[in-house]
Amino acid sequence: MKQNRESQIGRSLDYSPPTMRDGKLVVKLTKEDIHESGEHWAMLLIGYVLGDTPFERSMDNYVKTLWNFVQKPQIL
Repeated sequence: MKQNRESQIGRSLDYSPPTMRDGKLVVKLTKEDIHESGEHWAMLLIGYVLGDTPFERSMDNYVKTLWNFVQKPQIL
């Protein structure tokens, strides 16, 4: 987990500055942005836990119990 902070690992992050339209901030995405992101996020599930931070083993057991009909996902 400590390696995930290294700049050589992971995806690069580009900044798209927002513009004002009808008094609202708007960020324009290109078709290429959406297509590339779609491939990356297509099989991703993001969960949010309220309260105390759970232990990794607790999350692992929870996923094994409720998602036992699919291949075990990677939990980060």
